[in-house]
Amino acid sequence: MKDKFLKRLITILLAFAMCIGLYVPSGSVAYAKEGDDSTTAQMRKELEEAFGDADWALQKAAIKKYANTGRLTVVLDAGHDSTHHGASRSGLNEEELTLKIAQYCKAELDQYQGVDVYMTRSSNACPNPGTTSTMDNYYRMVWASNMGADVYISLHLNVSQSAATSGVEVYAQNSGYRPDLSAESYSLSQNIANVLQWIGLSNAGVKTRNSDDGTKYPDGSATDYYSVNHNSKLLGFPGIIVEHAYLTNASDIRYFLGNENGLRQLGVADATGIANYYGLSKEDYSAAFDASYYYNHYADLQEAYGYDEKALLNHFLNYGLAEGRVASPIFDITYYKKNNQDLVAAYGNDLKKYCTHFAVYGMNEGRQGCASFNVNSYKLQYADLRQAYGNDLPKYYKHYMKYGYRENRKGTGCTSRQGYVTQYNGVDYSSVYNCDYYLANNADVKNAFGNDDIAALQHFVNYGMNEGRRACSDFNVTSYRLQYADLRNAYGGKQKSYYEHYMRYGKKEGRVATGCTTVQGATTIYNGVDYSSVYDYYYYVANNVDVKQAYGNDDVAVLQHFVNYGMKEGRCAKETFAVQSYRSRYADLQAAYGNNLRAYYIHYISYGQNEGRSGVQ
Repeated sequence: MKDKFLKRLITILLAFAMCIGLYVPSGSVAYAKEGDDSTTAQMRKELEEAFGDADWALQKAAIKKYANTGRLTVVLDAGHDSTHHGASRSGLNEEELTLKIAQYCKAELDQYQGVDVYMTRSSNACPNPGTTSTMDNYYRMVWASNMGADVYISLHLNVSQSAATSGVEVYAQNSGYRPDLSAESYSLSQNIANVLQWIGLSNAGVKTRNSDDGTKYPDGSATDYYSVNHNSKLLGFPGIIVEHAYLTNASDIRYFLGNENGLRQLGVADATGIANYYGLSKEDYSAAFDASYYYNHYADLQEAYGYDEKALLNHFLNYGLAEGRVASPIFDITYYKKNNQDLVAAYGNDLKKYCTHFAVYGMNEGRQGCASFNVNSYKLQYADLRQAYGNDLPKYYKHYMKYGYRENRKGTGCTSRQGYVTQYNGVDYSSVYNCDYYLANNADVKNAFGNDDIAALQHFVNYGMNEGRRACSDFNVTSYRLQYADLRNAYGGKQKSYYEHYMRYGKKEGRVATGCTTVQGATTIYNGVDYSSVYDYYYYVANNVDVKQAYGNDDVAVLQHFVNYGMKEGRCAKETFAVQSYRSRYADLQAAYGNNLRAYYIHYISYGQNEGRSGVQ
């Protein structure tokens, strides 16, 4: 609280000085060419004298250091705006592009732990309407100070009279007044510049620039030229200017400024440089911490922080873990550490690493994170969840964390599967499939998958239907096929098609799916030809044992055998037609067909029966 008070005092003093005309910050937003529209050495001198000898002490005390709080506050300044335009070349406007870079940078930084990111503007509109460029820039920095900025990064683009000039340059604070901030800003600038170089920009290095009007800091050293560098020192935090690329360079435009992916790369590079310098990591506390759970379970935190998610997370990481507090319905640090000795050997007392391990690895491995939730029990208990998530274990943890415990679902105590799934890839197989029936009547499936209803259903869909396996008492694919000649004509021996027909149409049509053991309405048509005058399925299988043994009740296959082989062999397929008798009875046919027995069948089908010829023995 003392630090914030002192920092606010500095801000008030600066603002008061501006109001009475003592001070207007030096420098333009970023460029020397923009000039210093109202600043004079005398104004700065009077302000600095107003601070007197206490200036250094006040500012030093006011700094909210990342090292002491465990959180870093980054303020991103997208340079310029629609009122205070930046550079414009080739249809590209600096104020528009810097906003996109800042947005990409924030999105990337938000993935890191322990960092709060703010932007001085979220649109192209000026955040301080009616101000000059200099005053707008200053008010942005005052706002950043009030947000508790640990670092201020102003994002810009460059221009040059030479089209060959390209790449990045970064302006840090000079090495005079506040050398601690200068060193921090310089190192941070180097990290950002190096990452931007790594993605393909040429690197002009980190630069500093002193004021050219003789103005001094309270210690007598030359002030920084640019207001970002100058005012950030007076406000007590490092401030840098990142000039990403050149709007006057074709290569910079082609690869970075002229396309969305290039702008994203710039923003991510900035974020990476910041993260590298401050040692940020993308640690994952999503499974170990739920703000509402933490808030609702600890009255002292409600009183201290209210429902401030970031403050609650900060407390959990810095104090709650060590105190053994529970911030999630699926994770208890004390339980997890006690029941995972392999992790103790790896992490010791680094409690944050247990949280990250659980989120990244533990849930995938099915590890139990607390006494009140066991993922295997939860999975067995709820068929609707198995239906939705299959064997994706992390999704069960996340469901319980987000919904399950609020719905009063049971997180432990279930040792046997309840219900079973019937949907696979969006298709409901319940009309032809019952998991318990399938497992009970298919020992190989039971032995392979146990009571895993997800795996059993997958086996049925991918293999069982093609094999004609029965999966429920209400549907027998053999019976269904025997019962309906139209289906046999349509699907032949494609077993899976009969299941699918019943699911889509047959059940709705009231078709009978069990109880039939003999072929009904055996087909006589093959390739558009009706063989009924010379062929009867039942007669053919009864008098041709080899065919019966080979094809059983498959009337389509039996007919195909007759057409492709039986006629050539002169087999009798109907009581009222004998090919040898037909051949011997008609000399004209003998003269025409000789020993081509098949031709006699075809003649009778096409002509003989209509001519009144006899095929009976």
